[in-house]
Parts: sequence; C-alpha cells; structure tokens
Amino acid sequence: MAEQKDYVLLADIGGTNARLGIAEITPPDAPVGEIAGYKSVRCADYPNLGALLEAYLSTLPAPLTGSTATHACMAIAGPIRTEVRGETGSITNSGWQVDSEALAQRFHWRHVRLINDFGALAYSVPYLPATELVRIHAGVAAERGPISVIGPGTGFGVALLVPEPGQARRWQVIPTEGGHASFAPTTRREAQLCDYLGGFERHLAVENIVSGSGIATIYNALTALSGDVAGTDTDAEHAPAPNEISQRALAGEDPLCVETMTLFCDILGSVAGNIALTHGATGGVFLGGGILPKIQPLLLTSRFVERFSRKGMMSAYVERLPVNLIDSPHAALIGAAHWYNNQPRENA
Repeated sequence: MAEQKDYVLLADIGGTNARLGIAEITPPDAPVGEIAGYKSVRCADYPNLGALLEAYLSTLPAPLTGSTATHACMAIAGPIRTEVRGETGSITNSGWQVDSEALAQRFHWRHVRLINDFGALAYSVPYLPATELVRIHAGVAAERGPISVIGPGTGFGVALLVPEPGQARRWQVIPTEGGHASFAPTTRREAQLCDYLGGFERHLAVENIVSGSGIATIYNALTALSGDVAGTDTDAEHAPAPNEISQRALAGEDPLCVETMTLFCDILGSVAGNIALTHGATGGVFLGGGILPKIQPLLLTSRFVERFSRKGMMSAYVERLPVNLIDSPHAALIGAAHWYNNQPRENA
C-alpha cells in the first residue's frame, strides 16, 4: 500500500500582497518539492485573513482541493507571540490578527505554525539556486557564518540566520524588528530630509524611509526642499504612487524621481552595512522584499555598494561580505516549508 502523503498550506502574508501554495511535508533536511497551486493576491481585496484563505482554497486547480493540505504554516509580516495554546500574531501594516488555533479549527488543519515573513525568507537562503540570486557585491562568505536578510516592501524586514549548534545542515532563524530602528542620516542631503520629516524631534524609523511608502515620502520631502517649503507633512498623499516614481526613474524621465530613487538606494546601502556589522554577517547579506527585484537596474548602478562599505575603520571588514539580491517570488514559501519540516508537531 502506498504511503499516505501529508501536505502543508504555505502562506506569505505581507502588508500589501499574500503569496500562497501547497507542498508535500518531507523529512527534516530533505529537499522541498514543487510549490503547487501558487497564487499571489492583494490583501486589500479581503476583509481579513480567514476570507483570503477561504477564497484561495475554493479556487485551487485540480487535482488539489480545499482539503488537500492538512497542515499550515503562515509567514506573517509582524511579531508573533506564543500562547497557552498555539501562537498569535498581528500583521503590522494591515492590522490583521492571526491566531493559529482559531485557523486550525476553522479549516480543520491538524497543525498550524506561524513564522515571521522575513524569518521565512531568511530560512530559504541556504536552499535557493544560484539562478534565483543576483550578485550585487562580490565577496567571500564564511562557511556557516551568520547571514543577514533584509529588504524593503510595505515595511522593512530584517532577519538573522545562524547555524544550529551541532547540526551540520540546519539553521536557526532569528526574526527581528530592525526596520523600526532609528534612521541615521550620513550626508547633508539626508540630514535635510531627516530634519524636514521631524526626525530630530521624534522617532523616524528606517522603514519610514526605506519602504514602498518611504519612496513617496522621500519624493514629497525633496519636492518641498527644492522649493524651500517648510513643514513636516509625511503622509505622501500628494506624491505619485511609489511604483510610478520608480518607473519614471528607471526611464530617466523625471529628475526628481531619479533623485528620489538615488537617495533610496544610497540609504539602503548604509542601512544594510549597519545591519551586517550588527549581525556580524560573515556568511553574507541577502536583499529581499517586493521592491528591489523591480528596480534592479537602479540598484546595480547606484552607490549602494559604496555606502554599504563606508564604515570607517570597519570598511575592510564590510567589503569582504558578499551581497546578493533574492529574485524569486516564492522564496518565503520555500523557507517556510523547510522551517516547518524541521519543527516538532505533537499530536499532528
């Protein structure tokens, strides 16, 4: 008799988009097979996570059905708390609440786990093929050295990957809220930006600048600074949409858009270098998120590497660290699958 296979529903739920798929549960350290039923949807099209999952499960292509997956692993863009029963979390930029026990009951899943979205992305790094990576800066990665995974999307994600002691092929992922660290200007123009946004009087986070909404914020600030307009309006409501700003910059059509994206990439380089130093990322730095793959030409021709490496007496240390861009829409699902396969599942 053929062995019964178990499947896990995988979800990468961000503040803007959700990516979903189904994979076979495999033994720890075994390769993850095909991500079947892959779909990307806009979170704003649904009132809550339950409705989004209902819609996804009801539209799976044959031979998949709504009951194919008997387990679930949700990668969410926000902090996770361990409760008496299961785990809970909230998606920072949408306000959605996630409860693993409630999801298990509603969808009749035997076991549900939550992981931070950038934690899942980080966990994918050891398993991604070279074809899904774009080299940004050459370097030499230390074998089993700590790895930083960062990137802008709706917010700014940061995670650390470290080797698991005594386990030759396993890694431990440490999610962080590094995107909420204070923005630190390093040029006069950035100091002007910080001052305009009130960053010397209040907390101005990295993700207020290096994110999708941050692109519009930079654009608005530069518009005001170019006209000597005083004020601290940071809602970016009058700016073009972030993707429009980046597209104009890619086309070279608008000097203000070009300056906006130049500043965006410069600041990203400084932030990435700071995180690499803080993490001791001798295994390298990997850039992810939804924005960077779409602006590859701007990133590759920017001063990112120069700013990444400009760290005073530690410049030589940072220059040795390789930097790669993750260019895979389902990387976080692969990471979530590998992570889930390595977790204990009592009574599952």
